[in-house]
Amino acid sequence: MGQTREQRVIKQLSGTQKQTPIATDMFIPNHSGDLSVGNVNITPKNPKDPVNKEYVDSISINTGIDLFAYDDASDIATYKVLKPEPSVGSEVEGNVSIAGNASGQAVGARATELTCDCVKLINTLTAGVYNFHVHMRAATANRLTFYAEFYVRDSGGTETLIATSEETALIGTTGFGYDTHATVTEEYPLSTGDRIVVKGYAKNSSPAATTLYIAVEGDTATRISVRGISAPRMHDSLAHLKWSEAGHTIDSVFEIHNSSPFLSFKDTNGSGTSAQSTIVFQDMDNATLGTFGFTYPTNSDFYITATSGKIRLSGTSIYAGNMKITDLVNPTSDQDAATKKYVDDNDSDTTYTGGTNLTL
Repeated sequence: MGQTREQRVIKQLSGTQKQTPIATDMFIPNHSGDLSVGNVNITPKNPKDPVNKEYVDSISINTGIDLFAYDDASDIATYKVLKPEPSVGSEVEGNVSIAGNASGQAVGARATELTCDCVKLINTLTAGVYNFHVHMRAATANRLTFYAEFYVRDSGGTETLIATSEETALIGTTGFGYDTHATVTEEYPLSTGDRIVVKGYAKNSSPAATTLYIAVEGDTATRISVRGISAPRMHDSLAHLKWSEAGHTIDSVFEIHNSSPFLSFKDTNGSGTSAQSTIVFQDMDNATLGTFGFTYPTNSDFYITATSGKIRLSGTSIYAGNMKITDLVNPTSDQDAATKKYVDDNDSDTTYTGGTNLTL
């Protein structure tokens, strides 16, 4: 009796020599598409090699962030800060007197904040072109140029130069956004506590001194664009929020489990003490719509506090999951929930002594 096509393919694949079946599809019996056997179990090397789930899950994600220059003072002496979100404040312009024939006079340094977790944003700086956008003007036209140095500062304060940018075009007397770029030649992994630092410098082609003005915040968008990769976050969360209050960092995660959403809170401070915070809900115009307070203590209880007004629940019913609702106050209004004590105290005994009518 002749063999089926599938049987012939299986026989070919089970031989000691590597065989290449030629067909429009491949039949994998009783494995439901499981490719964990044979060469598929190793890391793929060639572009057309099949891959397994472990390889896909481990792939890093190419990403990039903009770090915006702020006028806020850094915890590093003489530095100011870089933040991963654009400022909503007013434009601030600073000035530096540039000496005649200056070949690289420092005009300021900025670093990411101590509270900014660079590793969570980008865990490896990738090789490539990094762009700098700086809003500037000069007191005298066509004398000054600007360039920047890009560093990584470790938790001990040591700064490592990663790249130096090209010079900008000659700077005019009208405020304008000047662009330059630096080329990072190799990957640079970031470690916990690392911070990104940018230092600016000016050159003066004239023997006469002049002044350089640099503007930040407002709509200047003075910034550095950083390239990098980050490992995928293996989590089924749809959104992740973080805020700090009273020395604690609170993570909130909105998750979907079995098609049921819930909001979970976790005290990541690690001190074992209660964490308190207030969530403020705002509309698109930043007008406060309401507030919600909570306490996450060291025991298994979870406390919810309305910082103003009432805690309102919506829905057709409240489901307690066969659990008690405890510690209620006695009712005062007709529609208040009654307590056992209130019912027991108001349950008057009635004795029927006979007769036709019973009056209560």
